[in-house]
Amino acid sequence: MNIPKTLQQKFDHGFESRVIDLLDNEYGVVSGDKIKRMFAKEIARLANESIVDADKFEMGQISWYGVDIEDKPSYGKNASKTLYKHITLDLATEEDMDMAAEGFSYRERRKHKIIRLFENAYEQGTLLTHSDVAFLLHVSTGTVGRDVKEYMNETDKIVHTRGIVHDIGPSLTHKKIIVALWYKGYLEPEISRITNHSEEAVHRYIKAAQRVEIAMESTDDPRKIGRLLGMSENLVKQYIEIIKEVKNNDNN
Repeated sequence: MNIPKTLQQKFDHGFESRVIDLLDNEYGVVSGDKIKRMFAKEIARLANESIVDADKFEMGQISWYGVDIEDKPSYGKNASKTLYKHITLDLATEEDMDMAAEGFSYRERRKHKIIRLFENAYEQGTLLTHSDVAFLLHVSTGTVGRDVKEYMNETDKIVHTRGIVHDIGPSLTHKKIIVALWYKGYLEPEISRITNHSEEAVHRYIKAAQRVEIAMESTDDPRKIGRLLGMSENLVKQYIEIIKEVKNNDNN
């Protein structure tokens, strides 16, 4: 089986990234016998944490690496500098078998499993990418993205993918989710709780969307609205897209 390059990097750098993180944040320059002994003990500890004990797994569970939820992306940061943590995922469960026996379609069962894997990782303090889940379930990343988006539209719940939580890639952004929830009638404190964002951030996104919507009554030119509101043209385009999509969904 051909393993995608991004996933191969995950395996290669999972253990290495933790050692680098340890050096950068705890030890600085490793020198002296005492420091080396301490370092050796920490290496052994990390190695033990990374070793999978088969007896600890239940039927249907697998070992995986997720990105540490606190290790947010930044400019110039690549896979070798990303901190990964070992986690256990429920790949196949009794619930999956029950859903099949009860007549749920393959699509419904697949969506349920996709959401479970993302939340499994989140509950253990890590995040999975669409590529992770696609590889585990032998589906495309596009399929994962569609199922996640459909689930969030149906339930108004956040799925804790890395793209969403760290606001990267083509995932449905927190900004869009927050504004969509507000248009559906949710109050700011509720939206803050659902999206795990501060009330200040939620208010800022909503206020910006309101200002753009009012400006759209006069023009839909992003450049003119941007000059009027003191926003970048690209940011205005984002809000116009969000507002139009939300209103279109409400009319359907």
